[in-house]
Amino acid sequence: MKYLDPTAVVLFFVVSLAGIVQHSFLLQLNSDWSERLFQAYALGVGYDVMNGAIFSMLAVISPFPILFRKIFFSILGLGLFAFLFTDYHYVLIFGTHLPFSTIEYLNDSGAFLSSAAHAVNDTTFWILFVFPSVMLVFMLWRFGKKRNSWKEDFKCRASTLLFIILIGGPAASYSNSYVSKNMENPLTSAALQYFYYSKDREPDKKILRPEKSLKIVETLIQGKKPSGKIWDNYPLVRIREATGCTGQNYSELTKILCTTADRPNILILFLESFRAAEVGVYGSKLGLTPEFDRWSKHGILYKNFFANGFQTRHGQVATYCSLFPNYGAAVMKRYTRNSFMCLPEYLKNSGYYTSLVYGSDANFD
Repeated sequence: MKYLDPTAVVLFFVVSLAGIVQHSFLLQLNSDWSERLFQAYALGVGYDVMNGAIFSMLAVISPFPILFRKIFFSILGLGLFAFLFTDYHYVLIFGTHLPFSTIEYLNDSGAFLSSAAHAVNDTTFWILFVFPSVMLVFMLWRFGKKRNSWKEDFKCRASTLLFIILIGGPAASYSNSYVSKNMENPLTSAALQYFYYSKDREPDKKILRPEKSLKIVETLIQGKKPSGKIWDNYPLVRIREATGCTGQNYSELTKILCTTADRPNILILFLESFRAAEVGVYGSKLGLTPEFDRWSKHGILYKNFFANGFQTRHGQVATYCSLFPNYGAAVMKRYTRNSFMCLPEYLKNSGYYTSLVYGSDANFD
């Protein structure tokens, strides 16, 4: 380790190894071995390498003397390994990594003594906690005894920082997919990341600026504001007289609706994951959407209707309920608290029977 910082390198190696061992234990819990399972395992290992790089970087930027660094990172490492061991047994019981909300039970830790005693007697206690702890302490105190000049120390830290960026950067880029389905799967996530991102980050104080903006917008909207508690979540909804049947430019759908008193069937088509440049009715010449183009001529085509989100369900919720599609931390902890009147419920209240038909390719995830 002549050209690298010993403390940082030891932390990178041992922390990464401890995480990889934990994910290996999680892997062997699965009975259905497949290529997809190993791809999920690779995502988890990527997190382990990333965490090793994070701990290594903390050692690189630490301004403290060698002795203090060794003591501090020995204690920090012991805490991490204890956390990984606890997290593994939590996964065995509840199926997910240890969430942030479990800190509420620290005051009642006595109630879990029997479970803790059982876990300590398990082999995993030695493999996930004792073994990496002994390895970390031994290697930290074995290497890096020589005191270098500040110039040599700076060179070692700089070269180590470059090393962890080259190693940890690609691992983080591959695994760092903060979506619900990955974070909820213990094999495709990591204990530290899940613990951090499961924290409730909603502010305690209500933000008033959007309400001020709404009051201004409300004065610009024509129509009558509907009454009833259900409409409290829709401050911009207004009741206006329908004049579609009195206009001159009839579409085929308008002609049908205006000339019959019967209740028509309603078919709503969504074309997902297509850009406007790929949809014929928007001007594309590729010919990828002939059926959608045909249906657009027999109803109402919404040309400025978009619901962008990194998951299908976000776009669906935005479509049915007129919400902003990316509702932030809600996907990591619970459903939104508001009671929204969504389109399916509105149709049911109008006497319709609703159903959802979803088509996708076999590789859709």
